[in-house]
Amino acid sequence: MAIDTVFAEYQPKGQPGAALGVIKDGKLVYAQGYGRANLEYQASNTPDTVFHVASVSKQFTCFAILLLTEDGRLKLDDDIRKHLEWMPDFGTTISIRHLMLHTSGFDFTPVNTGGGDGNSLTININPAGFPPFPPITIVPVSITVGGQPATYVSRPSLYVIHATFDSSVLSAGTYPILVTMPTPGGNMVFTAQNSVTIPAP
Repeated sequence: MAIDTVFAEYQPKGQPGAALGVIKDGKLVYAQGYGRANLEYQASNTPDTVFHVASVSKQFTCFAILLLTEDGRLKLDDDIRKHLEWMPDFGTTISIRHLMLHTSGFDFTPVNTGGGDGNSLTININPAGFPPFPPITIVPVSITVGGQPATYVSRPSLYVIHATFDSSVLSAGTYPILVTMPTPGGNMVFTAQNSVTIPAP
């Protein structure tokens, strides 16, 4: 077929390639694989090769949702639990629009401001300025650093959490920060975007 010449450069042995499908009048009229799907195992691409598209799928998912919106089958401000009944109740509405725009209202960006015998953390919730889900209230949270619970945690405002932890119980290294927040549907655990680094003595 003439289109094979377009993909001829993918045919040499060891060359990464692609899979092609041609659809006409709603029917698949031609399908072919070109080049390698896996260079380590020299596996060839076929019309049935599954490609890991990762986050590229988000664009197509959003487009499909907009088509459903045009058809009147859903609304962007629908509670996601209307369509995903298995989702737990987090105590406030999470809409389809929130997910499409990545505006969850929770964006933990901690800043390590401490030193000496202990470390103090200031965790800014939602520093990008997106409005949080109303009507979120100031609820207690727990903080762990490297599996060690913080010795003191306070939440002076909706957007700020202060925590103090004892770095002397941790060896030198980099540790994740976990924030646990209770909700009516169970605890929500967030991994902070930043981590804590304990320097070698």
